[in-house]
Amino acid sequence: MRAVLVIAAVAVLLLVGFGGTMSKAETQYICSPMSGTLIGADGAPAAGVTVRRDWRHNKDSGSDQTSTDASGAFSFTAVPGPRKRWFSGLSTPVIDQRYFATIGGQEVQIMFLTSTSLTPLHETDGRPFKVTCKLGGEPRVGNMGRGYCTLN
Repeated sequence: MRAVLVIAAVAVLLLVGFGGTMSKAETQYICSPMSGTLIGADGAPAAGVTVRRDWRHNKDSGSDQTSTDASGAFSFTAVPGPRKRWFSGLSTPVIDQRYFATIGGQEVQIMFLTSTSLTPLHETDGRPFKVTCKLGGEPRVGNMGRGYCTLN
């Protein structure tokens, strides 16, 4: 009888104390790997442009940058997040990503994303994260948040 009570108490602690569901540990991502092409206002590839990504998740934040190649292509690697816990938390993560291009000494925000998931490719609902960013005109609100980029 005592063994049954101990087993029942452990089961209650695991189910109630840890949020009700358990899953194996897996890597989560603050930012997914992505690639893009930057096109100038004249329609030509924007070569040699610095592209910076700033990100924020809870109290964590960071920044990385790259440069476009001769065809205007750029890419960023994934930013790993916290390891997934044994249990599903009750809070929803909020991740902000901002992308900037520096052209002629002037910095322009080309894309802004907010997402609420740490799963791979969360920004694009699981699709490969590849964008085309065309400078010039007014920034638009679309499938990639506010900015000059569209999902390919």
